[in-house]
Amino acid sequence: MTMRWGGIVAAALLASVCLAAFAGPMLAPMTGASDGIAQDRTIPFAPPGHNHWLGTDGFGRDEFARLLRGTRVSLAAGVLATVIALGCGLLLGATAGYYGGWRDGLIAWTTELFLSLPWFYLVLALRASLPLTLPETSTLMAIALITGLTAWPRPSRLVRGIVLSERQRDYVVAARAFGATGTYLIRRHILPAVYSVALVQAVLLLPQFILAEVTLSFLGLGVGEPTPSLGTMIAALRDLHVLTAYPWMIAPAALLVLVTACCRILAKSLRQF
Repeated sequence: MTMRWGGIVAAALLASVCLAAFAGPMLAPMTGASDGIAQDRTIPFAPPGHNHWLGTDGFGRDEFARLLRGTRVSLAAGVLATVIALGCGLLLGATAGYYGGWRDGLIAWTTELFLSLPWFYLVLALRASLPLTLPETSTLMAIALITGLTAWPRPSRLVRGIVLSERQRDYVVAARAFGATGTYLIRRHILPAVYSVALVQAVLLLPQFILAEVTLSFLGLGVGEPTPSLGTMIAALRDLHVLTAYPWMIAPAALLVLVTACCRILAKSLRQF
C-alpha cells in the first residue's frame, strides 16, 4: 500500500524546512546577518526586499536569518526530546510487557502517576527550578530532558501492549524453548514489531515538543536573547501594533503552524501505510 499523496507532500515540506534550517548560514541573504543576531538600528521593521527577504525586526535584525536559526533551535530541542521520550518508552514498555510481575506493576504505577500530573505545568515547574541564564546548548539540553522525561508514559503503554501480544507468538515461544535470552528475544523478535508504531509516535510527539520549547521561550524560560528561537520571535507579536503594521513578523507563527500540520498529516498517512 502506497503512502497517500498528502503524506508525501507533508514529508517533503518537513524535509525542506529541516534542510533550510540546518543550511541557514548558507541561505541567509545578507552577509554578516547569517547568525540572526547582527543589528542595524537604521532599518527597524524594514519591509521584505532584496537584502532582507522577510524584512527586519525592531532592532534591524534580518528576519529570514533569524527564522532559519530559530527553526534550527526549536527543531533541535524537539528532536532530542522525541528521542529521549521514545527511548524511555521503548525500554520501559518492553520491560513491563515481556517480564511482567513486579516490574510491570512498578512501571504501570509510575506511568499512572505521570499521566495523572498536568504535563505542561510539570514542565514549567521543572524548568523554572533551573537557572534562567544557562548557555544556549545547556538550555536546549535542559528543555529536551525535561520534556522528554515527562512524556514517556504514552509511548510506554503502546509498546507494552504490543510486547504482551508478540511474546505469545509461536516463533518467540520456540526461540525461548531453544534457550534464547529475554534480551535477545526482545531485540531480535519483539521490538521489530514495535518500530512502525514508534515511528508514528515520533511524528506525533515532535510537534508537541517543538510547541513546548516555543511556549517556554515565549514565556522567557527557554533560549534567551540574542539567540533566536521560534518562541522568542513569536513573542514580538504580543504588541498589537507589530502584528497589524508589520505582517512579515507573522512568519515564525506561520512556519510553526505549517510544521505542526505536516506532522499531523504525515502521522495519519503512516498509520495507513
